[in-house]
Amino acid sequence: MTVLAKAKCIHVELGERDGARVPVAACALATVEGTAAPICNLARDLLRLGIGPNTQLSIWRGRTKCFYDLPVSRWAELTVKEGQSDPVLAPYVPFSGIPVASQGAESDG
Repeated sequence: MTVLAKAKCIHVELGERDGARVPVAACALATVEGTAAPICNLARDLLRLGIGPNTQLSIWRGRTKCFYDLPVSRWAELTVKEGQSDPVLAPYVPFSGIPVASQGAESDG
């Protein structure tokens, strides 16, 4: 078991890049920016890096705790979708990988 897999809790800081409205989620191991769901994308990156699925993510914006601690695997299962009036957390569905039918070159005959 790697040191990464043994981590109990990872501090994640939420913010914006250069004061712009570009969301950022960062921890000591990785940074994700410019997505609608930076925490969820960061969680998937952390799993790919070998973080144990039961490792808790502690999400902060400055001195304010933003969410209850949840396992990285739970965050990885989520994404952000547009709700009726506000964004909402929803189940993550990865791209299916189904190829789009390509249009063949037309010949003049």
